Order: sequence, then structure tokens, then C-alpha cells
Amino acid sequence: MVDCMDFPETWGEFVDYYGYVDKSRKVFVGDVEVIPRFRAEQWLEFISRRAESMSFEVDTEAMLMEYPQDQEENEYRFIDAAWLDKVAAGLTAGAVKHPGETWKSIPPEEHAARAIRHLNMYRKGDRSEDHLINASMRCMMASVLADEIEERQSKDFEKY
Repeated sequence: MVDCMDFPETWGEFVDYYGYVDKSRKVFVGDVEVIPRFRAEQWLEFISRRAESMSFEVDTEAMLMEYPQDQEENEYRFIDAAWLDKVAAGLTAGAVKHPGETWKSIPPEEHAARAIRHLNMYRKGDRSEDHLINASMRCMMASVLADEIEERQSKDFEKY
């Protein structure tokens, strides 16, 4: 059946063609774009068959050697730019809402607990806010504060 169907090449095109919004809200609350499961399965089979006929090899060594003079211990090209932009936007909004870096007065353990709370809310299906980005921000805060505490303790230890 899949062999005779002409499917879009990309996921975005597939969603544009086969997706629809459940306006009746019988299944979802809010305007959620859905795709019939059988169409998604057909498209995945179509893509799988195409992939079998192609050769996909990722040469990470070549990728790292593409700009050998720029190879660093911390390669920022591996950080997703869109995710980083969302984290920066969230931190900026937080700085406006809570001026004065008040997050630094919260212990790292509390930031970690709040990150876990966001992850759990996401796992339970809550999409009322971007819980994954909020968890990312909380993990950054916990990490920064834990490093600062460790550095202070190390300097205090060196004094004696």
C-alpha cells in the first residue's frame, strides 16, 4: 500500500498535509494539531524503506576535524541553538520578573527539586508552560550555585 502512495519528503510537509486541529475538542483541550495514527505509520514505513536504500554514515571524527583549529574542549556547536535561545529568553523574563538575581539566594538543592518538579509535570502531560525549558533553567541555576559553593569551600580550606 505504501509503495503506491506519494508521501511528503519531510515531517513538516507531512504534518502540513495530514495534520488537522480537533476543533470539536472531543479528544484534546485547546488547538492541538493531530495526525491519524495509520497515516503516521504509513509515512514511517515509507521513510524506512527509503532509508534502507540510502547510506547514512555519520563521521564524527571528520565533523570534529572540519575546523581542527577551532576544536575545543567545550564544543558549542553541539548545543541546540533554538533550545539555548529559549533558555536565554526564559532567564531574561525571570530577571525582569525577579530583579536582582534573587535565584542566587535559593539553595542549589531547591533549584534541583524544582527542576524535577517541572520534569515530572511534563511527564504527566502538563503543557501549560514550557516545563522542559524551566527545568533546564533550574538545572543551570543549581549547577552554578553548587560550583560557587564548592569554590568558596575550597578557598576556605586553603586558608587553613
